[in-house]
Amino acid sequence: MAQDKLIEQLQLKERTQRKYVSELEEKVRQLTAALQKRNEENQILLKEIHHRVKNNLQMISSLLSMQNRRVKEHASKEVLSLTRNRVLSIGLIHEHLYHHDDFSKINLKEYIENLIKMLFKSLHMGANPKLSLSIPVCQADIDTAIPIGVMLNELITNSIRYAFKGHKAPKLSVLLFEDDGVLHLQVSDNGPGTSTNHIGFGWSIINATLEGLQGQVRCENMNGFHVFISLNRYIIMINEGTRTHS
Repeated sequence: MAQDKLIEQLQLKERTQRKYVSELEEKVRQLTAALQKRNEENQILLKEIHHRVKNNLQMISSLLSMQNRRVKEHASKEVLSLTRNRVLSIGLIHEHLYHHDDFSKINLKEYIENLIKMLFKSLHMGANPKLSLSIPVCQADIDTAIPIGVMLNELITNSIRYAFKGHKAPKLSVLLFEDDGVLHLQVSDNGPGTSTNHIGFGWSIINATLEGLQGQVRCENMNGFHVFISLNRYIIMINEGTRTHS
């Protein structure tokens, strides 16, 4: 009798445990489904945010274009055009994010290529420049991609405005690479170089941007104009490996 009672108690305990495990598994499934639904809703919301930001920036760009057509003074038209391109360079980031599922990463190579195409189409009026790009297939977070885009916008704009004007065979080179925990960005053209001390508004933007990335800039006038930028604070993903420096 005692043995039968013990077996009965063990069976009851086993049934209770199975019921508890089953209820626990069901709760886990419900929580997982709820979290997945919430995540999907957040993804949709975030995508909508990027879409609205992109549209708002596009609206600002359109307003600047309208104003540009109204003004007569060349200097004012040029300022409006440059401001419009600055807005578009940031808008390209949000457009990229809107069309991709991963909102935390920017395809840096694709973004830089699209930025250069936009600037050439908007500003360059002479012979088609020979373009040399050396950019690894990598992803960057938005806090790294936007500053890089802002600085490239200023540097490439300067090359188009000053180095390529009247040039019969313009060349532009953009190089991006990582070395010993530092991200390097190099932009070169084959123009006449410059004798200024880089005190214009564009250079003010570059210097202000570098402060936030703990970066430095160096320039050279030798067979063209060359800008060397190093960034100590960035987040990029190359070959599935994440590089984070701050």
